[in-house]
Amino acid sequence: IILSVGRAVAKKGYDTLLGALALLPGDLDWRFEHIGGGEELERLKALAKRLGLDGRISWKGALAQKEVLEHYRRADIFALACRITADGDRDGLP
Repeated sequence: IILSVGRAVAKKGYDTLLGALALLPGDLDWRFEHIGGGEELERLKALAKRLGLDGRISWKGALAQKEVLEHYRRADIFALACRITADGDRDGLP
């Protein structure tokens, strides 16, 4: 299980992450789980479908902290592809 937890917004780079997942070999056994809401969620779901990934992705939505911790425990990998957006928005330390 490849896990990512965060809002579906441009600076989180989920479109980049989905593109990378689409490059994984077809015979590799993996699933991607996303936890969180966000303004880009529907666009990302559509992108996943266009990339042929919709059967490998579970969109969990917002979860309570206890549930999120359980997903962390079950995951094999945590992935996040943050980037700086065109307007300079970014995550990280000031």
